[in-house]
Amino acid sequence: MASKSKTTARTAWSFDEFRTFLAFALIGLANTILPSLIHASNYLIIPYPHHIVILIEVAPVLLTKLTLPFIIHRIPCRIRPLLVAAVWVVLKRIADDTPPNVPPPVRIATTVVASTASAVMEVSCLGMIGQAGLPGLAGWGFGTGAGVLENAVWPFVLTYGAGKLLRSATTYVYYAVALLVVSHFVILPQRVSKRGTKSDARAKQREDASAEEGQSFSWHGGIDGSNRDRNRFEMLRNLIRSEMLPLFMASAAISFSQYGLARPLDGTIFDTFAHFYATYSMALKLGVWIGRSLLRLLPARNFKLHLTALCVWTVVAFFNAVFLVSTHLAFFLVFLIGLAAGSVYVNVLARLVGEGRDTVVREVSLGFVTVGDAGGALVGGVVGALLETAMCRSLADGRRWCRRDR
Repeated sequence: MASKSKTTARTAWSFDEFRTFLAFALIGLANTILPSLIHASNYLIIPYPHHIVILIEVAPVLLTKLTLPFIIHRIPCRIRPLLVAAVWVVLKRIADDTPPNVPPPVRIATTVVASTASAVMEVSCLGMIGQAGLPGLAGWGFGTGAGVLENAVWPFVLTYGAGKLLRSATTYVYYAVALLVVSHFVILPQRVSKRGTKSDARAKQREDASAEEGQSFSWHGGIDGSNRDRNRFEMLRNLIRSEMLPLFMASAAISFSQYGLARPLDGTIFDTFAHFYATYSMALKLGVWIGRSLLRLLPARNFKLHLTALCVWTVVAFFNAVFLVSTHLAFFLVFLIGLAAGSVYVNVLARLVGEGRDTVVREVSLGFVTVGDAGGALVGGVVGALLETAMCRSLADGRRWCRRDR
């Protein structure tokens, strides 16, 4: 009987882990696709150059991640997805009513709010992953990786495959929002979003301790205010050096490869740039998806090899674009870049999940450390877009996409 009871407990826990994995995978998928649907419908690439569009889309994410991890504990976990879902529904309605001939400020505003809403949900989920553990992180890595891969191909499939306008993609906002809400409230185990009940004395003590610790992250002083400031500064400095820097480099390599090395490549083997760019982006994001999905198979604690490989492959990809060595080599190189960068992303977060820190400290660290990811996307994207423009102006070769009529 005892053996049967233990077996049942193990089965129940395994099913609980699967629910956690599935819920975070679906939430990550929806949260990654939603901003791209709004961004694509706004057509900001028409009135503004590429590097300005990247600034508009990514800067709100960076600012949100810099501030929100320290105050989000004030909002109950089960209310956050409802607030975010309401924002997405409003954004969908506004996007439908603002065609490209509407003045850009309105479309810029919806783009900024979309990026902010996605960042809010990411910070919230990473905080809950601190409670859920590695099954939640594995699901988040799998789902967000699948989301970036989907974002690489859906514009081409929608426009060239289905013959529709990019603006019609807003139809799918409702489906993604429904997926996000159902995953959070139906699939995700309640223990992840509810730390305890008021009748549980131990849970109450944990909540009081977490609230006190949360105040120390909210820049409130006290008798030991100077010590808290020193401890907080030391923790943030360690995060920047050991976790944020690898995330910054990984994200910068992805953005640089995506926005800086595509148009200077040889385009003679494809009929249209849209087809070429979808293939190029798919190779890059397929690597990201695989890298983020291999947490259990390829765990990493030291990122020197990953970062060295990222630097080498990015440099080789740059010179391949300059000298037009091979388009197929470019696909392979960006796949490797995505693979290494995806592995760095999920393993950095895994290191924080596995550390024996206080609950709130771990949740704040998981949210704040992704500032490196947003900062890398911003810097790599802007530098890549500017470098791409410079390369297309200075490198005279009719085979390059930027020299061809598309």
